[in-house]
Amino acid sequence: MPQRAIDLFSTIEKPDKIIFTVLFNACSQIQTKNAFDFRKKVFNQLPIEYRHSTDLLYSVLNMFIKRDDLDDGECVFNRINRFNFLWIDDEILQFNAYGINGMGLESVQLFHKVPATMLDNCIYVCTLNTCSHSELVNEAREIFETIPINQRKEQILTTMVDAFSCAFDFDQAQKLIEEFERYNPPSIPMYMSLLSSTRNEKNASLSQKIFDRIESNFPDAKNVLTSAAVLLANTHALRGNTSMATNTFRAPDQSHSCSSEIYTELNKLQAELIAHGYKLDASWITRSLKDNETPESVLCAYNEGIAIVFNLIQRPMPTRIQIMQNLRICGDCHAAIKLIAQIRQCLIVIRDANRIHHFYPNGQCSCQDHF
Repeated sequence: MPQRAIDLFSTIEKPDKIIFTVLFNACSQIQTKNAFDFRKKVFNQLPIEYRHSTDLLYSVLNMFIKRDDLDDGECVFNRINRFNFLWIDDEILQFNAYGINGMGLESVQLFHKVPATMLDNCIYVCTLNTCSHSELVNEAREIFETIPINQRKEQILTTMVDAFSCAFDFDQAQKLIEEFERYNPPSIPMYMSLLSSTRNEKNASLSQKIFDRIESNFPDAKNVLTSAAVLLANTHALRGNTSMATNTFRAPDQSHSCSSEIYTELNKLQAELIAHGYKLDASWITRSLKDNETPESVLCAYNEGIAIVFNLIQRPMPTRIQIMQNLRICGDCHAAIKLIAQIRQCLIVIRDANRIHHFYPNGQCSCQDHF
């Protein structure tokens, strides 16, 4: 009940360090515009005697990073004696923050500043994962080669497989998997990383081969097989072979009290997108259209777009829009949102199921189109 904790805080005349710590943890769980402003306000009013408390600053850092406020998080991180206190609850916050926000070079630079005696499995995994998200496969390879062979455990190898897969270097990814399986049972995350990337490259042939290996190696892992089947279906659909694809779900919703205004603005925004050169990419439709549907009606009413438009109809219009979703963003949505941020001159932050995208007013995304 984080909001109740925040409300209770306002009744306390002289909060101590413990209360502030609990408050910042509560703030890290809430994602609204009011909460965003409140976090900054409370942090700016933090008593001087608490501003050098490492424990408290870690709560603040955790709050800013989990709520995608990386600029403020980095300022706090720089205040901390980082190499004595790198992690909270086994999570190396700053490395992970760089990773999910697409700041690969910053993570690599931080890695090279860490004393050799402190390098461990967690730091290796976090750094390689950041390289993977940022398509820094050469940097990942260089770091991987410095890791002693006896320390290359499953997590590290899985992350390196993912780095090769994200760069579409499937031969190297499969070579690592084969080397791992000489002495170990097959690893589900390795195969799923490979399958996800073959989907991104629209490589239906390799995707089918990997799915068959997953089905053979893990016949009883029903949840894994379901996820793998969806990835395979999407790969076939992206290649235009909808007869090979399974049905997917969609969720059009016009129950909101502002639906009329939202869809009026959505139609206006679609016209602006087209005027700025946007071309709909129908290959991202992964199912057969119904009689009353068009590619435009399916893609242009994507849920991220509706959420963005809901923010755009607010007055005054926000300069920062923040959205959370439980699915991966698709390529068509990604291209459209880059243009929306540029047309409406606002920062749009979208946390999808895999990472955080910062769409800037200059029309660029923090992921550098690598997702």
